[in-house]
Amino acid sequence: MNLSDIVKILEERPGMITPDKSILEAHFFINGFLMCKEMNCTLTDSECFFKKEFNKWIANLYNCNISQSWAAIILFNEGTQIGALVKFGELFNEFMRNK
Repeated sequence: MNLSDIVKILEERPGMITPDKSILEAHFFINGFLMCKEMNCTLTDSECFFKKEFNKWIANLYNCNISQSWAAIILFNEGTQIGALVKFGELFNEFMRNK
């Protein structure tokens, strides 16, 4: 399983990962998933790229000059947990297409 698989599950059946359909819970899950893969030396190149660059890309996209997680930035701009979760899926796919 890789990060793209996780995001696909979040898009199609978010309750499997985050019962409250929360962008913040999804953020914690994704961070734990990536940490586990990093500890086992199984991160893919695209997962490394996401881990290093996605937060900066989101901050730049939303013109956010303060230090916040990508999830907090998206949530602030979308206004609701579920709206932010949906937006995350869209932004993730755009980010990975343009990498």
